[in-house]
Amino acid sequence: MMKRQLSIVVPVYNVEKHLQRCIESLLKQKVNNYEIILVDDGSSDSSPAMCDEYAQKYAHIKVLHKTNGGLGFARNSGMAMAEGKYIAFVDSDDAVSQDFFSELLDAARKANADICIGGMTDMYETQQKASPHLFAGKIFLGRDIQNELLPSMLGYDKYGANYAGMSVCKGIYSLKIIADNNIQFHSEREYISEDAIFDIDFLSCCNTAAIIDSVGYHYYHNAGTLTTKYRPERFEQIKKLYLYEKQLVQNRKYNVELCERITSMFLANLRVTIMQEVAYRRNFHSSRTSIKIMICDECVQTAIKAYDYSKMPPKQKLFCEAISNKNTMLVYAMASLQNHRKRKELF
Repeated sequence: MMKRQLSIVVPVYNVEKHLQRCIESLLKQKVNNYEIILVDDGSSDSSPAMCDEYAQKYAHIKVLHKTNGGLGFARNSGMAMAEGKYIAFVDSDDAVSQDFFSELLDAARKANADICIGGMTDMYETQQKASPHLFAGKIFLGRDIQNELLPSMLGYDKYGANYAGMSVCKGIYSLKIIADNNIQFHSEREYISEDAIFDIDFLSCCNTAAIIDSVGYHYYHNAGTLTTKYRPERFEQIKKLYLYEKQLVQNRKYNVELCERITSMFLANLRVTIMQEVAYRRNFHSSRTSIKIMICDECVQTAIKAYDYSKMPPKQKLFCEAISNKNTMLVYAMASLQNHRKRKELF
């Protein structure tokens, strides 16, 4: 039996409103001999039944039902079942264009690539925004993967620009490299971004990476996510991710820029965390107290003192200065203003 070209892993958790859109888009792929692995992560709605119905109808769809463990562990369960040369990850409330994976596979074959990455299209209620990959059309070899591609995926440069974005959903990965190096996803309940750690581990083992200009991954945004995604433990999670990433790159003796990019993303995550804190609490005194705890934290102050933000855009520079000076009122005011602008964009 010929080896499958591609395995597509889809973690599923209480997404009955969006699941059909996702699966139907995967069924339209212009790829020969591929499989779809639906991992039901303990859903309590009709998602499990929908998965089973699709599996009964299509021979190349597999279903695994498991107790709830989170996105990262659901992906690991799907990887364990995968039979393809390459593996892809699609979130169950998103969708892909019908030629997305065929374009990724074609580019990977031509370059003999271990990984092939594209861009994405952000899907809002009233508009779409295409975001091609920063390095669309480029092929990276050897150390250039760790020295140029990986830094761009982990954070912004010193000018607050040249960020390629971090999402495992935008590409295909060699399943052999994953298996040979025992690469796994961590839990998103432990770290704020399980994708970042996975990509550091994977790209550290790569010889060739290809980037294409497709924006065929469709990432769907829901109105009001600023408050609905609030998690009180988020600050501790972004700290833990930052310290873990920093230790990883230091152990592997990567260049200094990679550490700087990780710090820039930590500060960007901190800004989002503060914005969510203000948006959720809607109470000046409690928000101010939480912000003060965050910006006075030893990890935050150590990071901001060591980071050169002098060349960043004015707003980002001011935000960093406010944190460095522990100016709670200015940080609160900037977060409130940014939340107001975000709400205007949503509606």
